[in-house]
Amino acid sequence: MAMADGYIAGFYWKQTHALWRPVTAIRKADTDGNPWTQPDPLWNALRPTPPSPDYPSTHAVLGSAAARILRHVTGSDRFPFCMASLSSVPAGSERCFTGFSDAARENAASRVYIGYHFRFATRAGMNLGRQIGNFAMRHNLKPHRPIRKRAI
Repeated sequence: MAMADGYIAGFYWKQTHALWRPVTAIRKADTDGNPWTQPDPLWNALRPTPPSPDYPSTHAVLGSAAARILRHVTGSDRFPFCMASLSSVPAGSERCFTGFSDAARENAASRVYIGYHFRFATRAGMNLGRQIGNFAMRHNLKPHRPIRKRAI
């Protein structure tokens, strides 16, 4: 639920701010009004860039919201775990984390490393995700309490 809310909020703010992604900024650096930036018209991200604005990084929003929920559910951010991914290079390589926030930070940083986002977009995404996760825990994901039958 929090991740779905993250997509909605993330794309709302993407459309509101409409900031260019690194691929556009680097290729068209001569149009930014700053004489110190030089364009590189041949620059590309490591994979094709998604066709949506940069800010905020919804990938970072989702990871941060999920980390917040998992932290609340387990009672701690210190939850060491390892996982493997078929989309990693090399495929199936394992990553280990000290906790959920650690994984969320790496998740966000991966979007900078691949060339999809500026660092400020991932920081904003992580902040938005934390807020969404906290809101979901306070308002939607409350502990289950059995219903007591009243004597008539």
